[in-house]
Amino acid sequence: MAHQDIGLDLLKRVETDLETIASVEQFPT
Repeated sequence: MAHQDIGLDLLKRVETDLETIASVEQFPT
């Protein structure tokens, strides 16, 4: 079990989600 790899994967996923949320808030559909 590589916990560091899992942590990095989670961080990247969170960053992507935040970017998506920010884009949606800037340009509401």
